[in-house]
Amino acid sequence: MDPFPNSLVVRLHDSVFPETLSVSRRASLRKRQIDPKFHYETPKQAWRWLKIHQTFSPAQTDPSCLQIYNEAMEAVAHALDPKRPVQLISLGCGGGQKEAQFFRHWLNTRRRSTSQSPCDPTKNLAYLPADISAGLTVTASKSACEAGLNLDQIEPVVMDLGGVSDWQNALIGPNAPSGSQRVVCFLGMLPNFRPDQALSSLTDLLGPDDWLVISANLAPGTDSFTGTRQVLPLYDNPPTHEWLQTFLWDCGVEREDGGLSFHIARCPHGSGLHRIEAKYVFQRHRTLNVDGEAFEMAPGTVIDVFFSYRHTMPMLDALLFEHGLKRIESWTNRSMDEGVFLVRKMDFTGISM
Repeated sequence: MDPFPNSLVVRLHDSVFPETLSVSRRASLRKRQIDPKFHYETPKQAWRWLKIHQTFSPAQTDPSCLQIYNEAMEAVAHALDPKRPVQLISLGCGGGQKEAQFFRHWLNTRRRSTSQSPCDPTKNLAYLPADISAGLTVTASKSACEAGLNLDQIEPVVMDLGGVSDWQNALIGPNAPSGSQRVVCFLGMLPNFRPDQALSSLTDLLGPDDWLVISANLAPGTDSFTGTRQVLPLYDNPPTHEWLQTFLWDCGVEREDGGLSFHIARCPHGSGLHRIEAKYVFQRHRTLNVDGEAFEMAPGTVIDVFFSYRHTMPMLDALLFEHGLKRIESWTNRSMDEGVFLVRKMDFTGISM
């Protein structure tokens, strides 16, 4: 049977309305800093990213990495009360494969607890996948259907996480069961946010009963710079170059106008982290006409195209603590370049609620 047989209603937040994105697009070109959302916005970009993710991401290529995500989702499924409704919110849902693992574990737990009852184990379960890409929210919804959910339990939201500070109000939807215990997933997103920005929004979103599953790209070893350099080939490769330049090409840049280069830099915001950066340098003049505005790109013009923070465990723990969050459990893959963390909000005594 086709697990995705009917039409799916996708909710659009006003942060992705055409006029809002136009303002942000032109601001990115003026500042010479491309907002990360513009690498995922169109179907072409989403498709290229999915291909890169499947080819280079440890979450897809490393069996030990696949295992830690499965273990994390199993742990949070067992931590929940099987008698209470559940809502899973996935911020930056991507293709939704990891969240689908949670649904499989949760439904198995519910089936065991209701083995003597005719109760439908999918009842009182809701899923809210959110992403800048409508195509990715649909892909994530399909993954959830394949894991056992029904369409009426899924409410995809297309929104700009980086452009919305109040995630709680932006994400509230009609499908959340009353009195739900919530699981918030923030997987693969932390590297593309300023360290304090995402955690502040997550802290405001989380309630005392909520669980946060967050992942971080780690710098292997004890030296942050050396560990970051070790994983640079996962980014500095032809398919990733192609994906990251798509935005510029769609704005009118020709392939011969310049080129992309990667390097490692210290975090400009004082956290002590290192991050991988990609910069585009124009080798010849180009005038870009975007949404009614002209942008002159002289030879030597540099545009910041991409960044990805590489965390270390001590630095991540410190960042969580600064924002009233505490790591309850963690899993790392064999090469120590990917970590998944189960997090709770702390009360005023510093004890997780």
